[in-house]
Amino acid sequence: MSEPFSQQPVEWITQAITMNPSDDPTSLNEKEVVLIENFTKENGVFEVRQGKAVLNTGNLLPAACLGLSTFDPLDSDTSQYVAVTNAKLYAGATFPLTEKMTGLSASTLMRLLPFNGKMLINDPSQGTIWYDGTSAGWCGIPSPRERKVIESYETVTGWSTTNGTATIDDTTIIHGRHTVKFKASSGATYSPRRTISAVDLSTFPAAPVGDGATVTIKDYIRVQLTRSFKADFTSLDLILQSSTGNWSYARVSDLKEWNNFDGAGLIFDIYIRKDQFQVGAGTLSWSGITSTGFDIVAATGKTPYIVVDWLRMERSGPVAQEMGKRIADFESDETWVEAVATLSYEYKYKMSLSRAMKLSGSGAAAYRDYSPVLDLTKLENGTDADTIDAIEIYLARDTTKTTGTLTIAFRDTAGAPVTASYIINATDILTPRIGGTPMAKIKDPAMVYQPFIIRKDAFTNNATVNWASIDRLTITASATAGAYYIDSMRLVKHKDFKSIATFESTESPTVTGATRYGWADPNKDPYRSDEGSTTSLYVKIGSSSECTIDLAFSPDIDLSQYASGATTQDSDVIGPWIWISDSKNIDEIALYYDTSAGTFVDYYVKRLLRSSSQIPDVKKNWFKARFEKREHEQIPATGAVGGWANIDKVRIKITTNKSHAGVELYIDQWIMTRGVTLTGAFWYKITYRNQRGARSEDSNNSNRVEVRAANVMLTNIPTSSGCLREVWRVGGASSDWRLAGIIGDDEATQFEDFITEESLGELLPPLYSQPMICKTFCLHDNFIIRGNLTEFNGGYRHKTLIEMGIEESIDEIDPMLSFDVGKEDGYEILAVTSFLDRVFIFKEKGVWSFDPYNLDQRPICHSRELGILNPFSYCIDPKGILYFVTSDKDLYSFNGSTFSNEFNLMGHYLDLIPDTYIGKVVMEFHAAAVMIALPQTGDTTNTLILSYDTDGNQWSLISGWPTSIFHLKSYSGATSLIGGSEVDGTLFTYFSGDTDAGAVIVGVIRTADRSADPTITKQPATLYLTGRKLTTTDAALKIEPYYDQVDSADDISFSITSATHFREESGCPSPTYWPTYVGWKLTTSLGRLAIASLAYSVREELRR
Repeated sequence: MSEPFSQQPVEWITQAITMNPSDDPTSLNEKEVVLIENFTKENGVFEVRQGKAVLNTGNLLPAACLGLSTFDPLDSDTSQYVAVTNAKLYAGATFPLTEKMTGLSASTLMRLLPFNGKMLINDPSQGTIWYDGTSAGWCGIPSPRERKVIESYETVTGWSTTNGTATIDDTTIIHGRHTVKFKASSGATYSPRRTISAVDLSTFPAAPVGDGATVTIKDYIRVQLTRSFKADFTSLDLILQSSTGNWSYARVSDLKEWNNFDGAGLIFDIYIRKDQFQVGAGTLSWSGITSTGFDIVAATGKTPYIVVDWLRMERSGPVAQEMGKRIADFESDETWVEAVATLSYEYKYKMSLSRAMKLSGSGAAAYRDYSPVLDLTKLENGTDADTIDAIEIYLARDTTKTTGTLTIAFRDTAGAPVTASYIINATDILTPRIGGTPMAKIKDPAMVYQPFIIRKDAFTNNATVNWASIDRLTITASATAGAYYIDSMRLVKHKDFKSIATFESTESPTVTGATRYGWADPNKDPYRSDEGSTTSLYVKIGSSSECTIDLAFSPDIDLSQYASGATTQDSDVIGPWIWISDSKNIDEIALYYDTSAGTFVDYYVKRLLRSSSQIPDVKKNWFKARFEKREHEQIPATGAVGGWANIDKVRIKITTNKSHAGVELYIDQWIMTRGVTLTGAFWYKITYRNQRGARSEDSNNSNRVEVRAANVMLTNIPTSSGCLREVWRVGGASSDWRLAGIIGDDEATQFEDFITEESLGELLPPLYSQPMICKTFCLHDNFIIRGNLTEFNGGYRHKTLIEMGIEESIDEIDPMLSFDVGKEDGYEILAVTSFLDRVFIFKEKGVWSFDPYNLDQRPICHSRELGILNPFSYCIDPKGILYFVTSDKDLYSFNGSTFSNEFNLMGHYLDLIPDTYIGKVVMEFHAAAVMIALPQTGDTTNTLILSYDTDGNQWSLISGWPTSIFHLKSYSGATSLIGGSEVDGTLFTYFSGDTDAGAVIVGVIRTADRSADPTITKQPATLYLTGRKLTTTDAALKIEPYYDQVDSADDISFSITSATHFREESGCPSPTYWPTYVGWKLTTSLGRLAIASLAYSVREELRR
């Protein structure tokens, strides 16, 4: 406690008022409350009043009150009450209130704050709720990723250490406070495992986190990982085990990310589709994952390590495919039957999604049956598929498969089944063979696949096949050794697309005027892998030079029609990709199409001049030099030009200026295609946008889709509830994410992209995140500020983290503006509040503040010793004083710079708060008084209210409530304070100033000012007690001194046995030194006791 309130001799006189002034010993009169004691510390004056408070008749709430407030809805003149009870939210202008929302926590005290015409209710176990006067919902927009945490790697406890070590590593923290480093012994296999609480990975979280949807095989297991050198590992597997003891593994060391970098220290963001997990033992139960770990297989003589963080499940992004119809993805949701050995699946070398099918050995074959039948006369969107439309399939082969064929056969359901088949030669697969020397340079495993596009009318039929009723697909290898890899088989609309020059090493361009040229190194140089390239042509040109690159054709190439026979149009586009080191060093780019036997006497040309601003500013990037046919100039303008049907040679001519740097070029994929369609590689993702205009974070990206003159179909799009779903796209010649379209139907799971130019569409604005669950929050101007955060669905708890909301938004936060406060001290944040012009943060130990408008300034620490009792044990006087009960159960005031201990006669009531109950103490500032609701010793509910009158500097005690006061809230609509019961649905109002409704002073006992006579040095230490017993149970009343500094004192005991009325008097020995704080503690087992008066006086030997 603080120093004595006075240096003068003091006399206390108090009078206790019965709750039941009648002689009825069994009941209490409604509307009467017990006792208010006022003490003025400046002059020692002590006043006693009797008062009343309203106890509302009946229970106005259906269950115990967990939160209570009022607010004015936007565009409404009528205030509303908002109350939280057992797992439900109630609201309305009058009682009884109406149920507005369910699913809240059942027994958690909640803070309610009005914000811009809404009421915000913070459920510290589940999230923040909004109510607008009509409807309610959870703040924040669920993430399309819908994470579910599996292992956070915050501890080394429980990890096995045979053949290795597991240590805490904080050098590469991605998430939380720690990571774990696993290091294998030299040349050993280290298999760390750890048992975890069971995690259900078969469904996504329900609201407010997600939609509770079923997880698909396309969804991800994701982890952050750092490793030593790639050469240190023979392999690395991620292990998941279910409660049945069965386990599966995913080979991390086979992933593209792992193999794209040989060095150490890079942080890998690993995505593994569920379908990429292979059987280790038995069948894994995804609904009950109870153990996780790794198998680290060290290379000979090596000691590899990994540093791991944040293992979780996430929803995948959309699945993107050119408009068509899926025939086979070769995923685990398809049933393929081995007809001739050997059928297996390949997880490393795949075109897209999780795996590819592998047929190994002479004559290997597999088939798949369709029920219902497969209709190959229609695309997914219902568009008719003509006979010129095609079957697209991606194929690769290994080094053993040097010759042979692969036959694709479709069978219909006719009485005598008809089969349509097509044979592909192994030698037609020109991509690098798996296992061969060139593989070292292939960083993307998908680049070993070559697309084959086979028109339906090119299939050989033993009769007329019914493409509308296909019931079996069979794939058969011929009788030669080696393996085929097969992936992504689809029906596609015939593509009006023609390749002019691919700039592969099989071609022979003629280059003149260059200082150096050759084929690009695919390991480090740019090339258009998105359009099927494995290299490009590199050309270096000096300054003030003219360079030509020619490609001749024999026979001529016909650019007046496509392979389908379709006639080209003037709006069709034609030209190559050109990578330019710096376009400012180029004066002219010219593209020629010769029609006169390669002499360039007759030709078409498209010229781009820097002087006419026709050459865009490009620096170390690709330029899509494709233009409509009608933009080309015909030379001569009249005469016998051979026309687009007879192109003998194409040429690129580059003229550089006087820049000393010259220019470097990479040239790739000279094509012709329709001018109204997309061409190139594209990726897609999804965001949600609600009616308030807030956006969610983005989904994971889709797979890469290679588009050649076709629309794109997106599937696997999550459904939504009350949100628009925005589709964003990037790719082609653009590096910007742009809006491809909006899905308004909540249940739609598909989307077709019709946009014809990658540069069209709104640019993706900055994206923010969904607020986390917070233990405490406050409002500062138009910002919501949250503290002590927990990730949804059992994720990591950030006990010292502050989260800044976006201005005026209840749904979004900027994670880049989040920061920790006193993270190193280990104490968690208990309360945040807006005070003066800053936000103050109260921890278990420590008081901090920060300026939301100046986040570059570090938070200021005001005290490392003082802390707060709980999130509700503070209140603010509008005059600029903040009051709070400390973790040491003292009452302090704070003016923004100075802390003051508010010593008071009633302080021992704070000391008596049980440690197990400190979370329920609540405070509210009302009518110039600090109100503290708290329990008495042995209580399990708040049965007392301490009131501190800041104007009169007086303390009052209000006790004897029929039920607990669990929540206090000052009601702005009147002069009342509202209290809610923790026990039932009772609400109380008091201090209304009305005779029928409370606060009637009926008598005052007032002592003299004890500082008036400084000559008094001694007074008799005498205690007087008069009272009336209201029950017949015989028991004892015991009165003893209570003080926080005990020097010496004797207990004073009264033994009252049978007297109905009694009066006792006893002397108290005068100790040689009185403590700095004195009070009296009364204990009784008499039942209800009505004490008419209690008076005592203490004489102190003054010490000057």
